[in-house]
Order: sequence, then C-alpha cells, then structure tokens
Amino acid sequence: MLYILYYTETGNTERVALKLKERLKTAVVANINDFDSDILKEEDTLILGCAAYGDEELSAEMEIFVDKINYEWNGKTLGLFGSYGSGDGTWMDRWVKKMDDIGAKVVDNGLRIQRDSIEGRSYDEYAGFFKEVMEMKYSKDSLPKEAVKVGETPFMTGENVFPGILEKHMAPKEKYGYIVVEEGSLDFVWEDNLEEVFTVDKNHPFLIEPERYHHVIITEEVKFKVEFYKFEKEIKESCVEALRPGESFIK
Repeated sequence: MLYILYYTETGNTERVALKLKERLKTAVVANINDFDSDILKEEDTLILGCAAYGDEELSAEMEIFVDKINYEWNGKTLGLFGSYGSGDGTWMDRWVKKMDDIGAKVVDNGLRIQRDSIEGRSYDEYAGFFKEVMEMKYSKDSLPKEAVKVGETPFMTGENVFPGILEKHMAPKEKYGYIVVEEGSLDFVWEDNLEEVFTVDKNHPFLIEPERYHHVIITEEVKFKVEFYKFEKEIKESCVEALRPGESFIK
C-alpha cells in the first residue's frame, strides 16, 4: 500500500495530494490528523505533504507527526511535497534535511509548488516526481531474482515480463493480443505519457501491440490470460501468466 499523507489549513496541500492520487488509484490519501501512525511500521515508502508556514517553516502539526514516530523513519523512502507563497521554497530544504538526519531517504529533494500555480497544473506536471517515488518503492532490487510457480501459473519477474510474453507468443507484425484479467487488475501506463492510465480487468481487455511495450505498475497480485490472434489463419492461442504485487516493469 502507498500512503499519501498531508497536513493542510487552506486546502492547497490536499489538492496536490489528490492530483498525485490520480496516478495510482489504490493509494490512500489522508490528513495526518485523521491517520493512525502505527500503520506506518510496516511501510517502507510513503509520500508526505505540507505547505510552508510563517517565515518558510514546516507546520507545527507536521513537526509533531514526524517527531512522534521518529524511530520509524530510518530506512524509509519518502516523497515530500508542498506549496509555498512568498519566498523561494527553502522550507523544503529544512524538511529534507530533517528527514535525512533521522535516516529517511528523500526522493529528489522534494516537490515544491508555488501556491498560485496549483489550480492550473495537471497531473503530468507531477509525473516525474511520482515516477521516481514509485520506482524506488517497486525497485527491481526488491524483486525475486528467479521466477517461481504457483500451481501451474508462472510468476514472471523483472523486466522480462511483457517482452517475454510477446517473444514467447507473438511473431512481430503477425499477431495481436488482448490481456484478459482473471483475478485482480493491472494499470498500464504509456512510457511516454505517464498521466494516461488504463486499468485492465475481466470486463476491460487491453490490446497488446508487438512493437510497443508498456510501463506497468502492479498494485495487487493478478492472474491474467493473454489471448492472441493471427489474422491470416484466424488462429487463437492463449497463455496464462501471473504477477506479484509491487512489481514495476519498464522497457
């Protein structure tokens, strides 16, 4: 699970949090005042948001939240974000240093948003920040090095998943295929268009093109069937694959 936690008084930081959630629908967005911090003991990655207050200071509420669970931050990956009005965003530098000092790994020195520009921004302007957080959360280093089986259904891991399916079952320019999810769902993201998400389930099959692979983030274990068609002979072939939650695949 990915948590996007924020503190806000004016609603600006909440709006940014909801824009970030547009990219990963299964993320949990919550105000820190309504959140049980004990949940974070089992999480290694999360996103925190807080605006600059006063003379470019972190809010007292966020300071208290961070200090309350000080012992839990060591080794966690954090994406920090927030908005500011006047000034140059140096409150974020202080926040990044604070989290670094207690052992957290902060992604790309935080995302700083000038307050007056929030409403005019679409998700794609935050895509680079989000992509870095997700790649650290679902890094290939955390994946199993070898494929394993569950019953007769293979788990395909690492970067070989979709190229592997295509190479195994599709001759370039001869076939196309639909992914039909049997259990769970997949989010497909165009590698060059991160804000466009396609959720695939048993009612919404997805067309695979032999010459185009996709960046995929798996948020839950899924079992899916791939049906392939060869035009000239009208032959239909099928295979079944499974993926583990948290796996991320980039061409």
